[in-house]
Amino acid sequence: MGKDDIGRQTQQALGNMLKVIDAAGGRIENLVKVTLAIKQGIDLGPGFAEWMKVWNNRPNPPTVTALMVAGLAHPDYLIEIEAQVVLP
Repeated sequence: MGKDDIGRQTQQALGNMLKVIDAAGGRIENLVKVTLAIKQGIDLGPGFAEWMKVWNNRPNPPTVTALMVAGLAHPDYLIEIEAQVVLP
């Protein structure tokens, strides 16, 4: 999905993440740590814009670490998101 489009891939990955958090009984505010693996040479701007749409103006954002990597599991993948949540 979204080949060569980090914004679209980030949108999909964030949607997947939110579904998992919801299924576990949590909410986005329960995020405490997010790690991004981004394919080297990709402009993070469009992906960050998608994150801001999801997080919006909520207070207390999670810690976010971004790693630039040579490649991911599939050559078309541009971003991978790992999230840690503390459930209520």
